[in-house]
Amino acid sequence: MSRAEAVDEILNFGRNPAWSPPAVNGERTWEYANTLARYWVERWATVPRPFEMKLLLFFHSHLTVNSGRLKHADQMHEYLTILQANQLADYRTMVKQVAVSPAMLQYLDNYRNRVGKPNENFARENFEIHLLGTGSYTQQDVVEAARAWTGHTLDEDRRFYRFDASQHDDREKTILGVRRRWDGPLLIDHVFFNAQLRERAARHLVGRLWHFLTATQPPAAVHTALANTLLQHDFALRPMIRALLLREEFLTGVGRTPIPRPPLEYAADLHRVTGLDPDETNPQWRLRQMGQMPFNPPNPAGWEDFEAFISASAFLTRASFIRNLAWKANGDTNFLEGIDSRTPGDSVATALSAFGVAEASAANRRILEDYVVRERGERGWAERVNLITTIALSPDVQVG
Repeated sequence: MSRAEAVDEILNFGRNPAWSPPAVNGERTWEYANTLARYWVERWATVPRPFEMKLLLFFHSHLTVNSGRLKHADQMHEYLTILQANQLADYRTMVKQVAVSPAMLQYLDNYRNRVGKPNENFARENFEIHLLGTGSYTQQDVVEAARAWTGHTLDEDRRFYRFDASQHDDREKTILGVRRRWDGPLLIDHVFFNAQLRERAARHLVGRLWHFLTATQPPAAVHTALANTLLQHDFALRPMIRALLLREEFLTGVGRTPIPRPPLEYAADLHRVTGLDPDETNPQWRLRQMGQMPFNPPNPAGWEDFEAFISASAFLTRASFIRNLAWKANGDTNFLEGIDSRTPGDSVATALSAFGVAEASAANRRILEDYVVRERGERGWAERVNLITTIALSPDVQVG
């Protein structure tokens, strides 16, 4: 394929099985969060187009919610479905639907927001994280926007969204330089249709997506070009994401510092290469300690601190996790079966290739080959399980 054809195939999410997270079966919110985490790893590990799940993780981090604030488990299912349905479609639709989803209304307290007692939590994060970024609004804008979002709440059981006109502040408000009788969803529309604000929103989203994928800020010319693509297509996401994946600066990563792979991606890839079933390994029990449990972000900005993924405690959890997978793969699958009959160099090359490492550093390859030689001289029976463990914990696999 040409590069463009390959990117089009990567984004062809229609090749994946239908989106079908398990239905809630009486679980409490924290239990269902575990169910969805296991489904996330399983789908990421098995679908033909796994970039779908990486992109879903970005939007979950960008428009994040926390299961600990939710009363009903099925609200997580609804929220994820909104993200998945719109992640290559219309960004404005996604933001508006998430804003009034029961999950977001509870996470950022807007269900408590009523006339005379405005709550600023959602209004502030909606400007700073979801839409515009810092420096694009004032504290007074937040105060007035909170009034605009009054009345957007939940029913008495906190299960379904409803608009309570009696709790909505319908008076005029001055927000982002415009005075009118603002309402919350109308304010989101204003950001996407106002010439100056829509450019800020486009640049903000592009910057966050580039950072999520690279841990860097996009070069100035790239930032502008991708934002313009988003604007030209009226915030349809596919053209911008396609253009990003085709950028030479993204593909080569010149000047980019390698970053640890996010725990969800790492867990999914280990299951993909080993052929293990997440229903048997239960990775959801380790994701929290590794620093990335779905529906448990560190704060409303999501997972931005990549270094947290390789803290001392997080790395020890990774080591324990892969050790468990290595023993299961050694006994339950044919992954790297017969590796001990090859020469040390061929054994290491085959194992690295199985993990998707095309070009390991010479130093790492030499260390691994020396390790295999020593292992065969001391306890050859453990070579396969220990080689799986060692390579999975090597920089070549840990860093993406």
